[in-house]
Amino acid sequence: MLRALRSDLLIQRRATFVALASLVALGGSCSDGEVESEPHSALLITMDTTRADALACYGVVPNATDNLNRLATEGVLYERAYAVAPITLPSHSSMMTGLVPLRHGVRVNGVSALPDAAETLAEKANAAGVQTAAFIAAVVLDASFGLAQGFETYEGPDPSLQTQSTVYDQRPAEEVVDSALAWLKERDPERPFFLWVHLFDPHTPYAPPAEFLEKAPDKNPYLGEVAYADYQLGRLLLALTLDGTLDETFVMVVGDHGESMGEHDESQHVAYCYNTTLRVPMILRYPDGYSAGKRTGRTASVVDVAPTLAEALGLGPLSDIDGQSLFKREIAPDRGAYFESYYGYLSYGWSPLAGWVDRTGKYLHSSEPEFYDMRKDPLETRDLMGTGPDVERYRAALDRISQRPRLEPGVAARDAELLEKIQNLGYAAAGSVEETLPDPLDPSDRPSPKSRAREQWELQNAMFHAAQGRYEEALAKLREIYAANPFNAEAVDHMTACLMRLQRVEEAIEPLRSVLSRSPNRPDTLTYLGVCLLLLERHEEAREPLARALEIQPDHLQALAAMSQLLELDGKTEEARQLRERVGQKTGQGS
Repeated sequence: MLRALRSDLLIQRRATFVALASLVALGGSCSDGEVESEPHSALLITMDTTRADALACYGVVPNATDNLNRLATEGVLYERAYAVAPITLPSHSSMMTGLVPLRHGVRVNGVSALPDAAETLAEKANAAGVQTAAFIAAVVLDASFGLAQGFETYEGPDPSLQTQSTVYDQRPAEEVVDSALAWLKERDPERPFFLWVHLFDPHTPYAPPAEFLEKAPDKNPYLGEVAYADYQLGRLLLALTLDGTLDETFVMVVGDHGESMGEHDESQHVAYCYNTTLRVPMILRYPDGYSAGKRTGRTASVVDVAPTLAEALGLGPLSDIDGQSLFKREIAPDRGAYFESYYGYLSYGWSPLAGWVDRTGKYLHSSEPEFYDMRKDPLETRDLMGTGPDVERYRAALDRISQRPRLEPGVAARDAELLEKIQNLGYAAAGSVEETLPDPLDPSDRPSPKSRAREQWELQNAMFHAAQGRYEEALAKLREIYAANPFNAEAVDHMTACLMRLQRVEEAIEPLRSVLSRSPNRPDTLTYLGVCLLLLERHEEAREPLARALEIQPDHLQALAAMSQLLELDGKTEEARQLRERVGQKTGQGS
C-alpha cells in the first residue's frame, strides 16, 4: 500500500516535527509578561474510536503518541471527558450542536440526519465570515446525514478520489491530512478559518503500517492505528507551525468514543456505555500558552465542543444548548454529563440504555439499572445498585434533560449503497427506522444490556461460521440467541440468511414476524420476510412487507429485485423492467 511504501519518509518527517516543534516552543514563547492576542482561527481534530487510555499522555507506555503528548504539555488535558454515545454520528452531531442525542434526534448511525433546524457551529462561523472546511474519513459521516450544514467545503470518501490506498467506505489519515493541507494552502490567509479533520484509523479493521505496529505497545494493532493517526496529526501541526498559522489558531483534539477491546464482554463499541467506550481524550491548546501542561479531573463532555470553539472564534453563544464553553474557564466540581446507547434497543431488542456521570458516580438506566463509584472503581468492576446507593439525583438529571425541547428528526438520503457501506463498518442498525423511541426513564420489559453480555460475542461467532459456509453451526448458535431473546433483529436476519442457504425457508417465517411485531420498520427484516414468502409461492403475502420496505428505503436493492419478480408474475412486465433497471443502475450491471 502507498502509506506502507512511505515508511522511511514517515519516520524522517516525525523526527523533523519533534525537532522543529521543540525549537518553535522555545523560540515562540512570550517574554516580559506579554500575552498573545486571542486566536482568530480554530482547528478541531476528532479521533474516531479512540480510548483515552490509548494515548501515552493518559497512561499507555511505551510512548507511541509523540505529537498528542506534546500537544498535552502545551495545552489543557481533560482526564474525565465523555462521549454522549459510543457511536460516531450521534457523538459528532453533539459536537457540532452542543445538544445531546435525545434533543438533536440522531441516535445511531445511518438512520436519521441532523435536522436542518439545528444550529451548527459551522453555520454560525460561516455567517460571521469565517472560512469553514471539513475533511472526513468515513461514510458514516457522509454529508447526507446533516453535518455538512455551514461548511463551504465538506469532503469525505468518494469513488472519484480513489487511489491505491483508498476504499469507498473510509480513507486513511494520510489522505485526509493531505486534503486538509491542500485546502490550507488555497484558503484566504487574511480571513479566519474553522477547520475540522476527522481521523477514522483506530476503527476496525486494525491494520496499521508496519512501522507503527512495531512501535505500538506489545505490537497491539489497535494502538498501532492510534500511533499512525498521531503521526498524521503531527504532519498537520508541523505545517501550521512552519507557516506561523499555529500562533493564532486554537486547537481542540477530542475522541468521539472509545473501544472495548473485549472488556465488559464487548469486542468493539456501540452497545454499552462503560468507560472503555465512553471516556475519550480531550486536549485544548491555546496559542498564548494559557494553562500549558494543566490536567483537570472535572467532568467534560463532547457537547462542550461547539460552545468552546464558538468562543475561541469570537462568535456569539449558541442558543439553548446542553454543553458549556471550556474556553479559559473552570468546570464546576459537581458538573455531570448525559450519555446513552439505543443501539441495543434497535438491533438486539434490548432495553434502552442511558445515564448520567459525575465525579463521584455513574448511573446507567435500563431494565436492570447499574451504579458505579467513579472515585474508587473507575474500571466499573463492582455494580453497587444492590447495596442501596442514592441514585435519585442521577435519575432527576435524566428526567430534567428529557423535559427539554427537542428538534424534529431529520431525514437522511436513504441511498442503498451508502447504507450498505455503513453496515459493512459494523453498524447493523443502519437503515432501521423507529417511529418513536422511548425516553431514558420509560419502563421497559426488554432484557437489559447487562443481562445479555455474551449475546454480541455469540452473534459474531455465528456470523464468522456463516462467512465460512458453516451454515448449520451458525444456525445452531443463532437459534440459541433467538430462544433467549426473540426480539434480536440482527440474529433473526442472519438466521434467515442461513435458512435460505439451507433451503429451509419456512422455518424463518415465525421468527421474522416476531421481530417485526416489535420493530415493524426494519427494511432488511421486511425484505427477508417478503423474499421468504416469495420463495414459498405465497405471493400475495409477500407483497405487503416488500412494499413497506420500499416505502421506508426506496432504493433497497433486494426489495426492488423481489418486487420486480412479483410484478412479472402479475403480468406487469414494463413495471418489472423499470425496477430491474433501478437495481442495475445501483449495482452498475445494467438491466
